Amino acid sequence: MSTQLRLWALSAGEVRQFFLGIPEEMDRLRDVAAPLIPSTPVSRGLLSKIGPLTRKNPPMPVITPGVPNRMDVEALLSGRFTATDRLSASWAILCAWLDASALAHADIGLTPAELETLDFDLGRAGIPYDVGIRRLWGRSLDIPLRPCDSHAAGYLPYRLVATLNQTWAENAEELEESSRPFVTSVMAFTQHFSQYADQAASDGREAPDLIAWWSPS
Repeated sequence: MSTQLRLWALSAGEVRQFFLGIPEEMDRLRDVAAPLIPSTPVSRGLLSKIGPLTRKNPPMPVITPGVPNRMDVEALLSGRFTATDRLSASWAILCAWLDASALAHADIGLTPAELETLDFDLGRAGIPYDVGIRRLWGRSLDIPLRPCDSHAAGYLPYRLVATLNQTWAENAEELEESSRPFVTSVMAFTQHFSQYADQAASDGREAPDLIAWWSPS
């Protein structure tokens, strides 16, 4: 996983529904995850030659660190605990689900050093704490899947996205030149949230929150 900030326009409530075992939603999410799963099964050696009954059993999935398999998918769909060595693969699945479900999404480069600089610069410019850079993922999604390694995930409520747009725009001139490209990239995404909310309402969906996932490496 590369160093980046991933953003989605999607209700946090819809994200939580991924893990609730809703039948029609489970079928859709399985289809979304299918391209991520290698098709080569584990060889069953001599056991595969015992007889027809054995051969009818579905092949066990390949267990490779960081690579999703169908057991990871089913564990997520049922809200089960995810072992530490399956976190990376499970987050790859969840990110694919977010991509497929969100009204829009964006990827923005952000290294740990850039994050520290931005955090300081936004604060110095007078950006309120509630819409600072780390608050993009500062609220827990309240999902069974916990972040892996030093990654961070969370959301900024819809009601605060307009505040982010206003305060970041008003204070942009106070930022260092090095911070402005990132701020511009985020605002290029968030400035459309009222349109996303209108689209969600027309589809009978909740207003989108700003879902964020940051990978430092």
